[in-house]
Amino acid sequence: MGTKIIDLLIPSITPVMFFLAAQVAYDFGVAGLLGFSIMLAISFYIIYLLKNKKVSRIHDPLLKKLVYSLYFIETSLSIFLVGKIIFSEAATQYFQVIIIILVLVATIFVLFLRKFEEKWVSTSTIVLGLIVSFLIPTLVYLRVSIPTVYSGLHFLSRDMLTININESIFLILGLGIILVAHQYGYHTVYEKVKIGHKSRSFIIAGLISANVLIAFGSISFLGRAQAVFPDLSDRVSMQVMSRFGGQFGQLLFVSTSIFISIYVVIRLWKTMQNESSNYRSLSFFYYLFFPLIIVVFWDLTLLDIFLFFGLIWGPLYSVIIWPSESSVKTRISFIAGLVLSIVFFTLYDVIIGILAGTISSILIVRLMNMNLYIKKA
Repeated sequence: MGTKIIDLLIPSITPVMFFLAAQVAYDFGVAGLLGFSIMLAISFYIIYLLKNKKVSRIHDPLLKKLVYSLYFIETSLSIFLVGKIIFSEAATQYFQVIIIILVLVATIFVLFLRKFEEKWVSTSTIVLGLIVSFLIPTLVYLRVSIPTVYSGLHFLSRDMLTININESIFLILGLGIILVAHQYGYHTVYEKVKIGHKSRSFIIAGLISANVLIAFGSISFLGRAQAVFPDLSDRVSMQVMSRFGGQFGQLLFVSTSIFISIYVVIRLWKTMQNESSNYRSLSFFYYLFFPLIIVVFWDLTLLDIFLFFGLIWGPLYSVIIWPSESSVKTRISFIAGLVLSIVFFTLYDVIIGILAGTISSILIVRLMNMNLYIKKA
């Protein structure tokens, strides 16, 4: 059971999720953080229900390739952006030298472990992620709370502790759609991840992931209270660590983030190598090189990446929920949902676009299936 939970936790216990949780908490307060964490926990159980359906597989090879491509490109973009944040927020050349050394050591360590026993790598990765997600907030709050008790200053931003449902509800729904799609993409790309039909592993993994996001995302409350105002809000966790984490906390956080990020990239690369050798060079360009160029030259945040990819993930729900052996139906519902997703994004905003694309694609494929049933009757 322990191995099953480790396999399930791999996509959620990553630096990307840590940074994103802090950004959501910083931008949307406690309502955004709690909603994001709860949706992540729920996504585990939803994917459990889908995996137990024999019809949950994608029959259309074109859409299956699209799921592969979306998952690879989005993961690469997010991991490279985390690396950019770490290097750009490193305050001194001395600290940058430490980062470079850690990159080399982590790379050698991961490659060595993968050569002999892959389970040890995934297990050590998750354990490190769990340690950091709980230890880092503890170190930060201990460093800040004791002086503030004696000085009378507040180390929590009270306005972030209020729950504003009107501002957060659509974001939470949009993130929920994306998180379920990520789970689906993960189990589609890594088909070797075979989880039994028991829901216990999924529920435990979901609860662990939700607690991890809450624990790490909470440091944003301190950032707003202590006037940490980054140019881009996904930098807040790194800036809080630089100011209040101490040398040990900074070193632990950066080294673990680099280690896990390298593991994710190597895992993606190994999976990509299993594809046809004829497309390997093209896959490298789309999945790794192109995302790296975007991250280097564009100012994006992790939430931007998640939401904009959500415009494509949303219309795929017609395939995720009601997959059909008819490629025509699945493509029509996906294309129609994608068009409406882009239209509503242009007219309103990205969250409305995600919701519109998701709902419309599900309704369209459902109507086409109902029409088929009527004809058979």
